[in-house]
Amino acid sequence: MKSPTPFARTAAFPGVISDFQLAVAGLALLPFVFHFFPVSTETPIGARLLPIFYAPLLAAIYFRMGIAVALAGLVPWVSHMLMGHPEPGMAGLLMAELLLFVLFVLMLVSLLGARWWMGPAAYLLTKPFSGVLLVLLPDLLVPIPYMAHLTGTVTRSWPGLIALAIIGWLGSRQRGTPAASV
Repeated sequence: MKSPTPFARTAAFPGVISDFQLAVAGLALLPFVFHFFPVSTETPIGARLLPIFYAPLLAAIYFRMGIAVALAGLVPWVSHMLMGHPEPGMAGLLMAELLLFVLFVLMLVSLLGARWWMGPAAYLLTKPFSGVLLVLLPDLLVPIPYMAHLTGTVTRSWPGLIALAIIGWLGSRQRGTPAASV
């Protein structure tokens, strides 16, 4: 007997929208909400909670490579166009980081299967590489010193790392057999 597809919707919108699609859409819209919170410190709340990484993580855990890559490439720029944030240099950096993040999550999932810690691990693996981009492309991306970029990862983003672990735990618990790439 075949097991049901994770996040399959059977009642509200049968055959049209799955729970997975609703979850990814909701998580992709979440970063926009964070632009409405006032900035009370030097670091915006999005840089602390990392909401822009949630939907790509969930999509990558479920092997929805097309969705994960599309979210990684589009969400920072859509946010910039609609909300004016992040600024273009930061949007470029976020896009690069999200694409690397998706790559690392997909590699980890394909090697080890979905695990709760893969979101934080992929985020931490991403930072040194995106830091190199900051050094190589200082006029194109936001000017952040390499070491400040790396240390900020741990000092300011730890709540987001916890959130990525929780989403990874929920996603890995609900993940069934690998789905076809979209």
